[in-house]
Amino acid sequence: VFYIPADIEVAMIGEFVTECSDLLESAESALLDLEENPDDDELINTIFRAFHTIKGTSAFMGLEPISEFTHLVETLLSMVRDGELPFDAACADISLESIDIIKKMLDVVETAGGGDPLPRPQRYNPMTEGLDRISNEGAKPGDAYAKAADGFQASAEAVEEAPAEVEEQSGPVKPVEQEKAPAD
Repeated sequence: VFYIPADIEVAMIGEFVTECSDLLESAESALLDLEENPDDDELINTIFRAFHTIKGTSAFMGLEPISEFTHLVETLLSMVRDGELPFDAACADISLESIDIIKKMLDVVETAGGGDPLPRPQRYNPMTEGLDRISNEGAKPGDAYAKAADGFQASAEAVEEAPAEVEEQSGPVKPVEQEKAPAD
């Protein structure tokens, strides 16, 4: 588990989350427009710049899981921008899924304080592995996304099975009773 830096400036967190949310909204809008105009280089640049800015700002804030993840998405978009990959449905799916993952991390950051954990969302690891396969192993985005989607399912099943495993090992889980405050 990654912990938010203890010395993070709480006042900056709100600005960071707002800026990132605006950038993600801009990227989402550009992704939808790209479906209509798949050869529009400016739309690709808009999406790329959004992830690039989030990467840099999150690195500055010391939020490595966000900066490392956005770096991988930025690399995919750079490959599209440089003509190494076509922007196809798989690239759109990867980009949209990546936006969702980043939003989940931003939700945690927004309410967290210095020293608090920043858990990675369920789909973080499979998507990171898929993006890594594209950029470092030359995998096709469609193949990498399909394998990541298999990982999404495996992650979801592991989470669903975890409470059952705990119950098998320690007996039925009993609800925790809360202390009642004394009446005045």
